[in-house]
Amino acid sequence: MSFKTLKAIGVRSNNSNFFKKRCRVDVILEPKEFSRKRKLKYRSSIIGEINGRSGNYNRGGSVGVKLMTAYKESSIKIAKLLIKEGPKTSSQLIKLGTSPKTYSILYKNYYGWFVKSEARGVYDISSKGRLTLEEYESYLT
Repeated sequence: MSFKTLKAIGVRSNNSNFFKKRCRVDVILEPKEFSRKRKLKYRSSIIGEINGRSGNYNRGGSVGVKLMTAYKESSIKIAKLLIKEGPKTSSQLIKLGTSPKTYSILYKNYYGWFVKSEARGVYDISSKGRLTLEEYESYLT
């Protein structure tokens, strides 16, 4: 193994010379300091995803099934409220109990479920949103 690899995995390398009654140890390589920064970012993103869900709708090992993410769950909640309440602004939807990311979800319109109305900042559900919402009727009753 190279010194770079040994340093990365945290191995300390010593060069030992033993003489009659004296021992001399030379440190050739000090291990690299362990950094948790990268793991903390990954961990916080996973925890944020889990906290954004209201239930566990995904079964482990499922293949060919659409997965329910926190983003999709929030989009479904917004779509259901828009069907029930009619066109609303993002701040009105947040007051009704949707995610704090409601504005971003409506603005980006990743799934194509929402349409912007004539009035400033007012959104409604699209025909595509109404159709796809029927697929997720069993979720979030």
